[in-house]
Amino acid sequence: TFLSIAALFEINIFAAHYDVRVKYKAFMMLFLAFILGMVVLAIFKLINKCTKISLRYINYILVMLMLVVQVILILVIDVGQITDPFVVNDQALAIAKGIENTIDSDMGYFAAYGNNYFVVVATLYFYKILMFFGITNFNFCFELLNVFMLDLTLFLLFRTVKVCFGEKKATKYLLLSVLNPLNYVMIFWLYTATYSMPLTAGIIYLAVSVWKNYDSTKTINYIKVVGISIVSVLGYFLRPTVLIPLIAALICFVLVIKINKKSVINTAIYATIFLIAGVLIYSFVHYQVYKYVEDDSGNYPMTHWVMLGLDEEGRATSEAQNYTASFEGKEAKTEANLKEIKRKLNSMGVGGFI
Repeated sequence: TFLSIAALFEINIFAAHYDVRVKYKAFMMLFLAFILGMVVLAIFKLINKCTKISLRYINYILVMLMLVVQVILILVIDVGQITDPFVVNDQALAIAKGIENTIDSDMGYFAAYGNNYFVVVATLYFYKILMFFGITNFNFCFELLNVFMLDLTLFLLFRTVKVCFGEKKATKYLLLSVLNPLNYVMIFWLYTATYSMPLTAGIIYLAVSVWKNYDSTKTINYIKVVGISIVSVLGYFLRPTVLIPLIAALICFVLVIKINKKSVINTAIYATIFLIAGVLIYSFVHYQVYKYVEDDSGNYPMTHWVMLGLDEEGRATSEAQNYTASFEGKEAKTEANLKEIKRKLNSMGVGGFI
């Protein structure tokens, strides 16, 4: 919408290649977006009048429609992998076939992105399963896996909306999801961006269902807390941004909890279960991952990413990359990053940081 409006008014982001066709296409996009919006609102009104049985049938139809389109796209479009997905899949396949024994941590990519060790190991196990059954069309199978990840995410968020707002709003959410192009385009991006989505959605759903005590007994809530812990640890290894909803849930909990004896006891029990499950799954995953890593001493430390976050634009830059890479060993990199972090914080001041 923003780009269409920008094109209509000839804003300078289009200056290099602007012509009448851009304005015409922008107008058409806005017009079609308006028509689609009106159609969706009309469908929403119909959904408001539906019975529970009708809503269930609508949900089944929407899910089947999306699945059919996704599978057709996989069958019709052949997409090769580039950049990060290519490097990760190439390294995983090399280990699965016995060409390599461990992850090449000396490679510039894995030195910079040591957080991708876990996705390499998970991917190589998937390759081994496929090869065990004699399946060689790897790309097709990974795209099917991506469909599963995307649709599992939608299912968990559908359940979350249902718990919070009821079945009618959940059906509306499902309709919008079916219309979302990203749920089809992202099928071909075989990377942590999609693999992590059901973990993020899983934390949101489990936290909400525990909070709302939805379809739960005390024992089931304990199991859900174990689930939150497991999903959080897997998310940390796969893509740490998965932990954002966990942090949000904890902040909400602190803000609204009523302090009394019962709440303190329940909180202590939940926290103990969460920590025990987390330590156990962390130890297991760490062992499974690092038996494929001989030396990670050259990896960028976490301080590198904190330093990046304090950049004025908050993004990765070649200058920051070269700065960290110029130091040998993780300790030297960490020390250099900390100095830069302190310098940036001092130059920002308290007001600038906030």
